[in-house]
Amino acid sequence: MSDLGLQVGGVLTSFVLQDYAVLDTIEVWVDDNRIPMDETNGGTYDETYKIVYFHGDGIPPRGSEIVISYEVGAPG
Repeated sequence: MSDLGLQVGGVLTSFVLQDYAVLDTIEVWVDDNRIPMDETNGGTYDETYKIVYFHGDGIPPRGSEIVISYEVGAPG
């Protein structure tokens, strides 16, 4: 399990993970609120580039703390 935290100074719409993730294990938290994996108002994961994208209401406000946890997997 990998757990990444980041204090955001600007508006962040994507975040590159350190390792490849097992899709079903990804959990995204913004300021202690869980963000759903959702294309409209949440997050999505690009397995090729190890990127979590934020969409709609899921885009973290400026200054937010973001935590992404996931099980480390193999390349996509």
